[in-house]
Parts: sequence; C-alpha cells; structure tokens
Amino acid sequence: MITLLNCYMAKLLKNPSSLRGAERRGNLESKMRNNLLNQGFTLIELLVVISLVGMVMVATVGLLFSVIRASRKSESQNRVKQAGSHTLELLSSMIRDAQEITSNCSGGSSGSIQIKNPDGLETTLECDEANGRISSSSADTVYLINQDAGFDLSGCSFTCTAGTGNAPDSVEIEFTLGLGETPDTQASATFTTTASLRSY
Repeated sequence: MITLLNCYMAKLLKNPSSLRGAERRGNLESKMRNNLLNQGFTLIELLVVISLVGMVMVATVGLLFSVIRASRKSESQNRVKQAGSHTLELLSSMIRDAQEITSNCSGGSSGSIQIKNPDGLETTLECDEANGRISSSSADTVYLINQDAGFDLSGCSFTCTAGTGNAPDSVEIEFTLGLGETPDTQASATFTTTASLRSY
C-alpha cells in the first residue's frame, strides 16, 4: 500500500500539470462543502414558512374560541333546564298534595293560583315576571327560582280546570325560562306540565 502511494506521489512530482488538476479538484470540493455548510434560507422561504405557521395559529385560536363559546352556551342551557325542571317539580308537588284549589277553576289562565295545603293553610303560587321568579306565599314568601341567578321568566301561567265526575281538579303550569346576556351564553326553554289533585 505504501509503495502504491509512493508511486502516485512520484508520478505527481514528475508531471506538475496533473498536480494542478488535483489542486483544482480539491479546491472545488472544499468550495462545495463550504457552500453546503453555509447555505441559509432565502427571504421568500422564510416568509412562506411564517405565513403557514400564522395560518395554523389563526385556525387553532378560532377553534379554541368556538369550543369555549359552545361550552358556555351548553352550561347556560343546563342551568336553565335544571332550574326549570326543579321549579316545575316543586309546583306540581304542591298542587298534587293540596286539599283543594281555592281559585276559580273556570278554565282561564292567570298569573297566580290559590291552593289549600294539607295543613289547612292557603298558599298562593304567583308568577313575578318583572323580577324573573315564581313565588309561593303562605306564612312566608319562598322564591322557587333563585332570584340572584339572573333568570328571565316569561309566559308564566296557571290554567285551572275543574274536575268532572270522579276526575279531580287539575292545573296546567307553563313558563319560559331564559338566561344569558350575550348571544354566546343565551339559552331558554319552555316548561309545561299538568298536575291533578290527589284528594278528591
């Protein structure tokens, strides 16, 4: 191997023109290596990458905001359903357990109804749409919808129907409950049921 290298060196020394070609090839190879190592990105390439990253970020932020809006709306809808169902169940229970309905049961609807409780006291169930609540008044006034929760009450009515034959008197309860100040959080639902007296 050493002899082969010695022969090659002797040949180069005898023919200086081949040495210059080798130098040129070496210079060319080193220039190519330097170019590859020092090559950067052009301005256009950088702008394209930055714009692509920007578009991905805008899409991600938009998706995040839409998920947050949907979550807020869903939360408002759940609160409305929960409060409305609870209020409807309380009203139905009070009417079912009453001894009698002392209001006029002519079939017309009104914003209030009077019932006689099992203990003999009278209770007035009343819609207060101006303050967004339904109240139960006997000795004390109890609000069946949390007045601090910001609910909007509308279309609240009690429709009393007198029983015929063996059928007891019944009351149809209907109201719409809403919540939310901004379009992103607004939710509303209408609740309706009919409750009949148990004691006939």
